[in-house]
Amino acid sequence: MPLTDQERDRLRAIEEWETEFVTDHTIEAERLSLNWTKDTFERLSKQKQQSVLDRIDQFLFYAQSITLNTKLHQEAEERLINAARVFQSDIQQIEDLGQLRLEQLNYLLLQQTAKQRLLSLGQGGAAGFGGPLLLGTDLICMLLINLRTVQLTAMTYGYDLRSPYELMTALSVFHAASLPKGAREEAWKGLQERMGDEIDPYFYDEEEDIIDANWLQQPLRQAVKAVVLSSLRKKAIQGLPVIGMAVGATINYRFSQQVSTIARHYYEKRWIIDKERLNGSTFTE
Repeated sequence: MPLTDQERDRLRAIEEWETEFVTDHTIEAERLSLNWTKDTFERLSKQKQQSVLDRIDQFLFYAQSITLNTKLHQEAEERLINAARVFQSDIQQIEDLGQLRLEQLNYLLLQQTAKQRLLSLGQGGAAGFGGPLLLGTDLICMLLINLRTVQLTAMTYGYDLRSPYELMTALSVFHAASLPKGAREEAWKGLQERMGDEIDPYFYDEEEDIIDANWLQQPLRQAVKAVVLSSLRKKAIQGLPVIGMAVGATINYRFSQQVSTIARHYYEKRWIIDKERLNGSTFTE
């Protein structure tokens, strides 16, 4: 079946969004922070630089692999498939979700990401409550929640993360989605180059390095946030650091919103282009 008018319109809208997404709107303070992070990192020896990036890559890879092999993930797959059967009764596995119409997929995705944003909101509020343990685990929890958001987005559009190709692609999407504004263009371009090609889901021949020096801006922001939240603990209302909880919840919610928006645009565009390729049609303006 060729692309519908709705799908063509949506593809145009995503391409317009891409122009805004890769445009550098970084304010001066953010630019200085990004440059300082890169300069500081580059003062390390090449061996230490690679060691830091490798450790982060390993953490994300293992976190993703472990997550995908839990009972919770299996239950999430089953819930998603059962929800999809409301629209098409013969849905049996994640790949079958790609047969649904775009508006149906977007409806399912809205249900998935809404839960993730609420989870991020609650986790940020807990971090704002303060305490060494909550602040110390805030970055890890935030990364895991939003990595899970990318996973759920991929699954909703029919991409099975049990294959090496999709597993690594999801990590690349997470990387691009969590970069600061001034460093997104190259990562997004790399993702775009993979679209529309016939792939072997069990064969991945791209570079396995995911995280780069630009991404280290994210842990730096979390460190600054931890300092701010710690100071706000002193401003308690009836024994509760309400301001700190509100700040923590807002920051984490906005980051979750950023990741979910970028992941949706990537997988939605990829789904449209894959459908276009499989049907042998060519999209024209």
